[in-house]
Amino acid sequence: MFRSLLPALLVFFLGFVAFASTLGFGFTYDDHMIVEENRLIRDLDQAAVIFDSPYWVSFLSVGVGIDEAFGLYRPLTILSFAIDYAAFGIDPFFFHLMNVVLHGIVSVLVWNLMGCPAFGFRRNVALLIGILFALHPVHTEVVAGVVGRAEILSALFGLLCLRFRLGASEGNPWRRWVFSVFSLGFFFLALLSKENAVAVPLALLSIEVLRAGGVRRIRARWIEHLLYYGAITGLFFVFWFLLRYPVTGQVTTVQASLLDNVIPHLPFVAGILTSLGCLFRAFFLCFVPIGLSADYSYPQIEGPSWQSLDLWGLLVLGLGIFIFRKHLLRTGGASRRWILPGVGLFFAFYFPVSNLVLRIGTVFAERLLYLPSLGACILVAGWFLAGTRPRSRTLRVGMMVLLLGAFAFGTALRNGVWRDDATLYSSLVKTAPRSARSHFIYGQHLVREGGRRQEAVRELEKALSLYGDYDHAREALGSLLASMGKVTEALGYYQALVEKHPELPSLRLKLAELLVEEGRVVEAGREFVEVLRRAPDDPGAHHGLGRLEFSEGRRKLRDPAGPAKGRKLVLSALHHFTLSISRDPGRLSAVYDRGVAREALGRYLQAAEDYSLVAESLSESLPIVLVRLAFCRLMVDGPASGTPAESIDLVEEALRLSGRSPAVLSASQRVLEVLETRRARPELLDRLRAVLAGS
Repeated sequence: MFRSLLPALLVFFLGFVAFASTLGFGFTYDDHMIVEENRLIRDLDQAAVIFDSPYWVSFLSVGVGIDEAFGLYRPLTILSFAIDYAAFGIDPFFFHLMNVVLHGIVSVLVWNLMGCPAFGFRRNVALLIGILFALHPVHTEVVAGVVGRAEILSALFGLLCLRFRLGASEGNPWRRWVFSVFSLGFFFLALLSKENAVAVPLALLSIEVLRAGGVRRIRARWIEHLLYYGAITGLFFVFWFLLRYPVTGQVTTVQASLLDNVIPHLPFVAGILTSLGCLFRAFFLCFVPIGLSADYSYPQIEGPSWQSLDLWGLLVLGLGIFIFRKHLLRTGGASRRWILPGVGLFFAFYFPVSNLVLRIGTVFAERLLYLPSLGACILVAGWFLAGTRPRSRTLRVGMMVLLLGAFAFGTALRNGVWRDDATLYSSLVKTAPRSARSHFIYGQHLVREGGRRQEAVRELEKALSLYGDYDHAREALGSLLASMGKVTEALGYYQALVEKHPELPSLRLKLAELLVEEGRVVEAGREFVEVLRRAPDDPGAHHGLGRLEFSEGRRKLRDPAGPAKGRKLVLSALHHFTLSISRDPGRLSAVYDRGVAREALGRYLQAAEDYSLVAESLSESLPIVLVRLAFCRLMVDGPASGTPAESIDLVEEALRLSGRSPAVLSASQRVLEVLETRRARPELLDRLRAVLAGS
């Protein structure tokens, strides 16, 4: 199949070297969910489960529905990650290495495909196309991001599909049918890698029409074409309705939100104009890959306007094509041999993701240009090497060398953006300053990084200013302000969220907790009750309501006029604590609060059991728990009681851990009072008094 090994090695080497700097990078962006946190890649024995799971299975594991998990199905991509993990573990080096190697192989396939008789390119043209593709900076998002594996695998199998189908016409009938079967198999593998492989039959059809010189001439083999494209239709059905639909429950890829894709939310004409504007942006970036960004979400792209450079560029391009159409399509001219294949492949590969007919999950992304850029490479290589006069040819070759150097330099610079989360997210707000998501992602990163909370507040506020209905940003901002002690400001954000989404218990629960911090316990109680009305098993609501009731009950227990009512409230609080623990056994704070309630009711043995459970479960014991445990053990008679010496040991440990905090000292004083009442040995009393005195 290959005419020479040397050009193939050259193309592979250049593609590998161009992206070799990514081998030292970590996981970034979506890599964390798709690779690091994906339980399915941890065991190759789960290969069957991979084919029965959506792409974003990590979201489902935390209770997110299939619709919100984007409804994507890419089992072959996930399987490739599982193979990487089985061979090398979770080391990002090997995941990046596989991406770079696969990109080199795809670049070689591009060179080989362009050299086949169907295109009629000279060897030097095919080689230049392969090198341009290998070095193109617009491919950085695909190769440098581990999750770009989906694009690379889809391209790999898609190009193999094209090559085997075109190779089927280069031999006898047996070869034709065998190669056609292989072509169909590779197309199906491309579909299993990523859905945009639906573009491959469009690209193949455009190539065959161009090769035959028109639609009429392909009628000579109409039976073969009918069977082949009929088989492709059957593979579509198998993939979409027998494999994909039972897993995702969706026929289309996704119901896109406004943030992801503004086009479905625009009027029809405005949506078409925005799609066409994005098409020009894609065309432009394939030729002039500057100002690249990993994010184009709303309102970075928000719809058509007179200020949109995309629409003006599209208008100028359309006028240019119309004015020079006769020159561009001159019959028998050199231009026709590379312009039509270049333009045809660009539009064939880009059309399914253009949002012109099928609405996809994103308005625009550079990862979608991986195969469409092949059309641009054909146009560039054809223009550079189409000159016939020696002087013109020399000039074009010199310009070509400069272009290749610029591509290599641009790729090296762009690679560095994907080094880690901090570098990538900080670049987002620079390259996509009008994207609400960019500011939200960067703000969230600053929160996780710690120590830069004020900057995070500014970024989240910027996200909200760009998109006022950005509820995730509003919730993140409210949570951040609450952690900074700005409870009143945080309350405003959560109240707005609850008004907008009254059906979400988690938001109402957070609002209730903030109301407690503000001292508005009556309002907080109403919110806890409302949460339990909507979600009776919510452990947080039971715990919060129990705390309110216990606080009020303990106050009434100390009031001579209302001990009966106080005891009733404490018993109710105890019930809520128990329900909270039964729903969430790992909620140690509820276990501790139940122990406090039991202690208030005089149930010292049960309280000691709760305190012991908390102390044993924590990697570093809480001082107050140790003191309460010492007190309750002294208050218990029988085998479960603690000795005075053991209680004093617990008090000493608590004081050491707490740095002699007032709360722990006050609780320790109760232990001393019990020992004095029980008439403990004088030497033990003297020891505890010395401990409390700090001597």
